[in-house]
Amino acid sequence: MIARLSQATQAFLDRVQGFVVVLTKTGDIQFVNHYGAEKLQYEKKEMLGKNWFEHFLPEDARAEQKCQWHRLWHTMTEIERLKQTYY
Repeated sequence: MIARLSQATQAFLDRVQGFVVVLTKTGDIQFVNHYGAEKLQYEKKEMLGKNWFEHFLPEDARAEQKCQWHRLWHTMTEIERLKQTYY
């Protein structure tokens, strides 16, 4: 799981010509690259800390996408737990 991105990683991801966003467990934006912020017509600093689902998705898609995110997060957490247990 990404707890914190290094400055080098952030610099690299900022150069990617594709949308990159890193969310917390609750869906708050931890990182967004320059390209992603530009496409949404925001400054990066305006997006940080805001909830991705509540602020950047259409209202009719929020509930389903939030549910998908929580399932994915749970799966990633379980995989990490198993790796620590068996490796």
